[in-house]
Amino acid sequence: MTVYKIKRFSSMSEIEELPFNGENLNKFKSQDNMLRHARCIPGKTDGIMLAKGNTLVGYIVWEGDFIIALETTKNFRNQGIASWLLSKANENGANKLSVNKKNKDAIQVYLKLGWTVY
Repeated sequence: MTVYKIKRFSSMSEIEELPFNGENLNKFKSQDNMLRHARCIPGKTDGIMLAKGNTLVGYIVWEGDFIIALETTKNFRNQGIASWLLSKANENGANKLSVNKKNKDAIQVYLKLGWTVY
C-alpha cells in the first residue's frame, strides 16, 4: 500500500499521532462521539488516533491483520485522513476489513485505494 498525504494539511505537524490505548481512548471518548462503543484490549487491539489539540480527528483499530474500526470526524472528512490511516494500519500488517454494504462512501474509498471486495 502507498502512504497517502493528508490533503488539507501540508504536514502532520498540525495533527498529532497518538497510540490507540486506554488512556487516549478515555481522553477522547464521550457519549456523543464515534468512540462511545470503542474498546481497547491490551495485547489484542492496536491502532492509531489522530488529534488536533483536544479534538479527535480520526482513528483506526486493528486486531492482528483485521481492521475492526476506522472513523474520521465529520469536520475532517474528504481530506485523505482515512486513506492515511489505512496505509498506516497496512504498514502494521492489517490488510482485511469488513464494511456494511450500505456504506457507499467507505466502499468507494476502499476501492479507490485498491482494496478488493470478497
